[in-house]
Amino acid sequence: MGTVDKATTFGLRNGGATLRRHQQKILQACKQNADKYLEVLIKQVLDKLDETLISRGNKGGDDPDSDSYVEAERELCAKRQEILIAFNEGFTRNYTARLNSAGTAATSSKKEGGQAGGLTLVDEHELEESLAVDGLVARARDRLRNELYALARRFNVLIDGANYDDESQPYDPEVIGYAFRDVIQKLEFKVEVKLIAYKLFERGVMQTVGQFYHQVNSILSGAG
Repeated sequence: MGTVDKATTFGLRNGGATLRRHQQKILQACKQNADKYLEVLIKQVLDKLDETLISRGNKGGDDPDSDSYVEAERELCAKRQEILIAFNEGFTRNYTARLNSAGTAATSSKKEGGQAGGLTLVDEHELEESLAVDGLVARARDRLRNELYALARRFNVLIDGANYDDESQPYDPEVIGYAFRDVIQKLEFKVEVKLIAYKLFERGVMQTVGQFYHQVNSILSGAG
């Protein structure tokens, strides 16, 4: 007779569930795959952002914003490792919130809307950033709908009582996109530089993340 996997409590906020050891191993394999894959892509995005800022900063008098590009490039270099760590922590935090909700609670990481009475300049910049990130998330969801549908169904099989849909499952593009947004918002970049960062993020991560979804689906499918 084979040994029985030890059951462990999985900390779902909505009633709780029990995951056995082999189920936890499946989740860990998926998360480790995600961390490695996204680390490579984020490093490439930061490399490209650094190159872009250097190029624009070198234009000098030809570009009235050249000084802001130079300052942003210096901050980027100084905080590169901090950015990588913060992104991973944000991604893990968003992922865990989705996992713990089991698809039965609102888990969006969007910030609350502004108060009535007009927008300040800062609010307008935050709105511009939010629209940019919302757009890249929506485009990724539309492009990868088949992969996201498969992920949701497989997580529902893996976790008893889970009720994920395409947009509430733990690896939804918003989980990744808003982890990056939260990092960029804390940097002393002008909004023009932040928008450049989001464009590079979309090209370097969101337009290639389909391969990651394929890998996670393969892990889950291979595990039955």
